[in-house]
Amino acid sequence: MIQSALLAVPKSGEVWNEAGCFEMQTNPAKALDFFKKGIEFTPQYGDLFINHMICEKLLTGKINIESFRSIFATQSFLQFGVQWRYYQKDLDESPIKTLNRIKFKMEEGSFFPFNEVSIKK
Repeated sequence: MIQSALLAVPKSGEVWNEAGCFEMQTNPAKALDFFKKGIEFTPQYGDLFINHMICEKLLTGKINIESFRSIFATQSFLQFGVQWRYYQKDLDESPIKTLNRIKFKMEEGSFFPFNEVSIKK
């Protein structure tokens, strides 16, 4: 079903996000590729960045948000995603500030993702 959705709407960040969440449990490296593809097509979808960070944590034990800075130079706000809205303090908050808060919560163990994958390694 996910494969059909990716073929039907290949430029939908939301579909790439769902595909990545589905793959994250069995193949985090593939999931990370899906999240990167989603960010490429829909850079305003905040949940993609959060799930990218979760995958990075699963694969490397570290979280690097510096790679997102160039995206935010052209995309000043993120407007989509249940997780994003939950962790964003207010609508005017910069994406880097929100991501730094999420990164801190992940590192201290107080971040709880909305999918089934644990970010602890």
